[in-house]
Amino acid sequence: AARMRETPGRFTLILLMSGVAVWCFGCVIELQQITEIGKLLACKIQYLGIATVPVTWFLFVITYVRRDGWLTGTRRALLWIIPTVTLLLMWTNEAHHLMYQATSLDLGGYPPYWRITYGAWFWIHVSYNWGLVAIALCLAFFSLRDLAPFYRRQVLVLLGIAFFPLVANIVYVLRLTPLPYFD
Repeated sequence: AARMRETPGRFTLILLMSGVAVWCFGCVIELQQITEIGKLLACKIQYLGIATVPVTWFLFVITYVRRDGWLTGTRRALLWIIPTVTLLLMWTNEAHHLMYQATSLDLGGYPPYWRITYGAWFWIHVSYNWGLVAIALCLAFFSLRDLAPFYRRQVLVLLGIAFFPLVANIVYVLRLTPLPYFD
């Protein structure tokens, strides 16, 4: 993507992939931690990606399906308010517990599970993220009828790329699995 200088959405895709990489890097670090402090620090690193991926995904999809005409500089900036507040609250959570009310380690397995009780802002943040991804999915889905077959296949891949991780994230956050604290 970095070499395709004239391609619309190139910069957003670079930001999106960077956010995914940071999120994955933080997850790997978290899995290696055996202390609550280590897991919290790794989670804070993950949030650099977690907070940015949904916005960059949304921006990439609406650019890709050519629905970005309404994206003024002000509207783009407004999309970043909740992720910015989320990052600030995550990195200062110990002072207010708006992201995580409580955390504890379950040492019954390896890696130790990190039990989290979500705070009030977490639900605002996650609702915003899920909403952005869902809106992007809908825009991509409804663009299918206007696209040539080659581009339809690409958009179908985009739909799959986001749909399954979105469902997995919802299942994890709402703890609908037999291992409710394993992400």
